[in-house]
Amino acid sequence: MAAKTRGFRRVLDLCDQLSEIRDRMGRRKGASGEAAEGLLNQRRDKLGELWGELPAAFAGGSLGELKDRFELSSQDLFVIALLLSHRIRKGDRGLSGRAVLSMIHESVYDMVRGMEILGPEGSLRRAGVIVVCEPYGSDVFESTFRLTDGIFYLLLDEIGGRASSGERSPALKPFSAPREHLLEMGRLTALYRKRAVTLFPVEAQDFFNLEGEPALDEIEYRIDAGWDDIDQRLLLTPRYEEYPLIRLERTYRLSREEMIIVVSLFFVELVSPAPYLVVGDLLKLVSRDESELMAVRRLLAEESTLVRAGIVVLDEEHGVHQKITTFDAYLADWVVERLTGSTRGSREITSDMQIDVHEYLKGLSPPAPSE
Repeated sequence: MAAKTRGFRRVLDLCDQLSEIRDRMGRRKGASGEAAEGLLNQRRDKLGELWGELPAAFAGGSLGELKDRFELSSQDLFVIALLLSHRIRKGDRGLSGRAVLSMIHESVYDMVRGMEILGPEGSLRRAGVIVVCEPYGSDVFESTFRLTDGIFYLLLDEIGGRASSGERSPALKPFSAPREHLLEMGRLTALYRKRAVTLFPVEAQDFFNLEGEPALDEIEYRIDAGWDDIDQRLLLTPRYEEYPLIRLERTYRLSREEMIIVVSLFFVELVSPAPYLVVGDLLKLVSRDESELMAVRRLLAEESTLVRAGIVVLDEEHGVHQKITTFDAYLADWVVERLTGSTRGSREITSDMQIDVHEYLKGLSPPAPSE
């Protein structure tokens, strides 16, 4: 591990030096003569040295598995190292495709020929190693690229020697109470809201803000990881099947999308003076794209499980032309009371939980790991 760590240190040092040379070349743009030629020669020398260091840095361990599994080329590995160095130095805003390609290639022709390395069919994006920060960006040169959080922390662990010494992230712990489970589900709905904001115009107020602007691929990654964490923690929790939200899920055989609708409406009622969301916004919340948006209309139709069972109530008073997507939707009082464990009116059970909600749900980028 020590030899490989030294190898990666050299790779990162060379990335820093290449970035510095690129900046110096940018400041002398249009210049000619010995100075410009000297920078070009330095750049070629550093690149040549870097190509020689990359195999050793990515040999063995998680980094080696990453390279072998996705058949990453030397240029792919260079992009990973470059984005890692940039994220550590500058933050997670990423680098433009133009900046990345200009580090690898000298001529515009070669940059065009090599742009597929950052394209949607390239190994790095197909493997989920890098993501595009702009959801609909199609211009590789103008788009901004960054490492996914999973790969970033894997690299930090590997370079820091934690992957082999057992110093991993703290193990997941069981839920201590139904309320904690509900709050964790609330955090998950924040990611669904962020995805909806990215994909569609959402009019409903976002009560669970995420700091920063994660890319669409990154949001999907966090949603899947969030579900995995919750499922694993439930399996570690004694008698978790008695939790009100789980009992509701199993009694009515609710899907994940229906669960997100229920939890979103629950927290809206808990912290908002207007305890409802518009049906159209709820449908956007549980849709990955326009095709799904058309399909999920059934989740809140009159014959749907949520509406037929009286879990969600639709109010057409403020609807437009009797269009169901314009109706207000809110949770039935019995559902709110069941989820909070209260036997009193729903208006009497919000004060203590509001404190927990605001304390627990603020600063949601990214969700804090279990201790």
